[in-house]
Amino acid sequence: MIRDKVRQALRDAIENGKDYDAEFRRFLRRQCSLGRSADVSTPDKHGRPIRLLGVSMDITSLKQAELEAARNAMTWRTSRV
Repeated sequence: MIRDKVRQALRDAIENGKDYDAEFRRFLRRQCSLGRSADVSTPDKHGRPIRLLGVSMDITSLKQAELEAARNAMTWRTSRV
């Protein structure tokens, strides 16, 4: 399940100092949007992560544009045959 993958990636970031980068769906006010979160851990002098610094953003319009570009490319390829 996607939620489990996101939780595991976050757990790896916290426990092992790995960078975190995940795409996910979120539901707000009965609407679905796509999000992306990326974090970088900051280690202490012993290499243990002490902080996650990151960003979370809405990528719904980006994914819609990618889908539209793929559709246009497919239409263009099939119209040339």
